[in-house]
Amino acid sequence: MPSPSPSDKSTRVRRALAEDCQRSDRLVAKCCGCCPSLVGGIRRIMESAGAVAHRRGKVAGETATAIRIRRLLAAKWEDTDVALAHSFRCSKELLRRTRKMMEAEGVIPTWRGGCNGDKTKRLRAARLWDWERTNASVASECGTTERMASVVRERMETGSEIPRWRGHENGERGYTYFARSRLLGLIKIGKTIHPANREALLNSQSADLVDMVGCIRGAGVECDLHRRLRRHRHHNEWYNPTPEVEKAIAECIERSGR
Repeated sequence: MPSPSPSDKSTRVRRALAEDCQRSDRLVAKCCGCCPSLVGGIRRIMESAGAVAHRRGKVAGETATAIRIRRLLAAKWEDTDVALAHSFRCSKELLRRTRKMMEAEGVIPTWRGGCNGDKTKRLRAARLWDWERTNASVASECGTTERMASVVRERMETGSEIPRWRGHENGERGYTYFARSRLLGLIKIGKTIHPANREALLNSQSADLVDMVGCIRGAGVECDLHRRLRRHRHHNEWYNPTPEVEKAIAECIERSGR
């Protein structure tokens, strides 16, 4: 039996593509008894001429796997790519490409990281109910990580949904203290659990005598001040006695006394 001529193969490929242009080149080639490269060349010609629609790749649904992934995303688009890939046993990259295409088509809403997930919804509800609680406490209650709780807090603070949290100042154990060296006048901003013993400890560790300037409840204030005053740092937790440093410390002490 003579083999089909190239023109016959091209005709069959054109008919197959006209019937279903979203099938893969390999599948069309198998049906028409030709090589995938011939199908690819004819597909490009027909797409340029407007005879068939542009093929959207594997995620458009020429394989059963791609179809199942699209169905999975349509039902659980709020979950992360990592969680979906693990449950479906496919690559994260394939899920990510499929998600982007479905978002562009308007099939699913635009995914904003983990901010649409159930855990994040629970975090947001807990924050609105009591925003002064620590990240660790809220994360433990909602069954997620402290890092995720911190990210949700920052988003809600940026959106003015909750007041700005000033670290452990809102009830966490510990104190932030301010001490000044007599000789150089440097100011130390540190934290401690037992402020009554801190002055004696500082004097035993330093060649210069140190006097306590003030102490406020909340160890988290220390981190906030370290970020704000990093340009005035002399070394470690010691800062130059600039007007900005003096003003920041006075504001913290005044606010804690209200």
